[in-house]
Amino acid sequence: MHRRGFTLVELLVVIAIIGLLVGLLLPAVQTARESARRSSCTNNLKQLGLGMHSHLSGMRFFPAGYVGVLPGFSGNAWDSNNQSTWSWGAQILSYIEEPLGDRISPRRRRAFDHVSNGGSQADLQTPLRGFRCPSDSEFQNINPKIGVQFGVIGWIAPTSSSYVANNSSYGWHFSGGRLLGGPAGSSSQWAPAPEADGVFWRDSNQKPNQIVDGLSKTIMLGERKWSAGNAALALVANNTNEQRSPWACLGGGNAPINSTEIDYAAAGFSSSHAGQLLFLMCDGSVRTVSETISHTPRRFLTEATPPPWLPASASSWQAFERLLSRNDGLADPVY
Repeated sequence: MHRRGFTLVELLVVIAIIGLLVGLLLPAVQTARESARRSSCTNNLKQLGLGMHSHLSGMRFFPAGYVGVLPGFSGNAWDSNNQSTWSWGAQILSYIEEPLGDRISPRRRRAFDHVSNGGSQADLQTPLRGFRCPSDSEFQNINPKIGVQFGVIGWIAPTSSSYVANNSSYGWHFSGGRLLGGPAGSSSQWAPAPEADGVFWRDSNQKPNQIVDGLSKTIMLGERKWSAGNAALALVANNTNEQRSPWACLGGGNAPINSTEIDYAAAGFSSSHAGQLLFLMCDGSVRTVSETISHTPRRFLTEATPPPWLPASASSWQAFERLLSRNDGLADPVY
């Protein structure tokens, strides 16, 4: 019996139908994959939030944005040969069951002395999966963009992070102060430090009752994508300049969201999730914030040229600034 095969036209029709189906399904597959990556990023932030609150339970305060002086040592990291110092990320490692936390001992050993006191360079360059947003395809485990001083081994490129802590809704001054370093009135290389209105700075150690706007209304951590200037560090800060270098572990509202201006992007928040950013709030919840949230960036305490100057009244602040400020005294913004 003669068996009839496919004609060329029929074969082309089948191929066209398959191509059409693939074209219809591919966006759905890509959307599902991004949804999974976004869920993973959300989970990362929740785990970091658990680490923050476990630190709070054990120490009675949230970790410092970065450590100035450890007990038993003298001299600030920023005025002692540009020494590196532990950031908030290093301080919560043991609380998120990360073995690296016990090896670096951030409450007993200075970051600058880690290698000379028996630690290893590999410790400082250990990839930390929970500090990486899976949607950031450009992310690199080791950060060559920020060199950090580590005593006997000199300058190295440490472990990267996709997350930075909330420093302040405004900057120090227009000529370079994107962030605020020390506690209000403390000594720094740029005269007495002004007050940051976020949650993390040098030796911040904030307690819940100091976050007067409420834990659920104040940002704790946010995203910064790899391509945004000097990408973030997971473990350390290099305090060469306390109004600029803390951007290795801190971020603020002085920079526009998802900014492409290198000098601002390196000190702000940005995300690889299309049109939105994920933020961990101080109560441990994770919020999605649109990149179009109302926001007035480039606000400074001094030398604001060009304006805007820092508004005298918080009542004129936009929604994003109010989420960053721990003490604006206003209702939770609608966004």
